[in-house]
Amino acid sequence: MSRQQVAVLGAESTLGTLVVDRLRAESHQPLPLASYDENALRAGLAGTDVVISVLTPPQDTGAPSLTEVTGRVLDAMRAAGVQRYVGIGSAAVRWWRDEPTARALLLPRLARLRSRDAQADLAAMTELVSGSALEWTLARVVRTTDAPSRGTIRSGYLGLDAVRWSMTRTDLATFLVEQVTDETYLRAAPVVTN
Repeated sequence: MSRQQVAVLGAESTLGTLVVDRLRAESHQPLPLASYDENALRAGLAGTDVVISVLTPPQDTGAPSLTEVTGRVLDAMRAAGVQRYVGIGSAAVRWWRDEPTARALLLPRLARLRSRDAQADLAAMTELVSGSALEWTLARVVRTTDAPSRGTIRSGYLGLDAVRWSMTRTDLATFLVEQVTDETYLRAAPVVTN
């Protein structure tokens, strides 16, 4: 496996810290980015091979939306010639490969009850990323936990594969870092669970 320089957006979060640690363990070179200003992104992505984003919808209603920040990231990636984007999304956002099972229909309703704005932001971000010409992967999660690694990762689509309800952040970090070189889910949005 070749050493990659990987920009990490959201590196200050619990999941972001785990991603940075995992990148180092896999002999990649992590580059935590803290500013999502267009100029800072363009400068920060110069020479980068891959972007991993663990950003989620903001809690602060005055902050730029996840979709807006992701749009800036994608623009900066194109300007810097970076092709590979790995991010997280929500299993509550329907993907064309999901089967219309009761669970697949229930998840969006539950997410809208929790936060209609966050659900709309995640859906818009997913559409933005999946509509890009980049080599992207979105890991859709149902719920993350701080439990210790379980060492098992299930990935696939609702109604088709044996995916569950939750994912440890440690195992999610492992999955995201694996996508740096793994093309199994190139231009796809699998649900990822333990």
